Amino acid sequence: MQEDHPLHQVLRPGESTANVVRCAGDDAAHRLLYGNAYAEIEWDTDGYPVALWPMDPQRVGIVMLEDRRIVYTCWSEEYGGLALPAWRVHHQRGLSMRGFVEGLSPIRTAMNAVGLGLAMEEFGAVFVNGAAPSVVLSHPSSCHRMR
Repeated sequence: MQEDHPLHQVLRPGESTANVVRCAGDDAAHRLLYGNAYAEIEWDTDGYPVALWPMDPQRVGIVMLEDRRIVYTCWSEEYGGLALPAWRVHHQRGLSMRGFVEGLSPIRTAMNAVGLGLAMEEFGAVFVNGAAPSVVLSHPSSCHRMR
């Protein structure tokens, strides 16, 4: 990126590379833990972005309007609820299964896979003895008598 480009100072503050900025701190942690990293874009009067302000992914929601535009909703105790159009939010997604609207957390996906495997292993233990019950309970009112 050229040093005179308006995004140079936003994406490469100081002597960092753009990749270092993306992989450092909140962005990387938010993508790993929540599947998404959000930052509000601050624009100057000339229409150029001048800063990215990280947003807590636990407080951001994504709404797709009927005309397929995306709006980001966020909540903070300081400002209350706020709706931001997509052009005001820098959204970095993890892997996605919802048509690139929202990313998936690789850590939570792995945790779910491990949990499912443990549950299946526990459930499978029932079938060790051929799934034959050792006791049968019955009640006279629920039994049909043969004539």
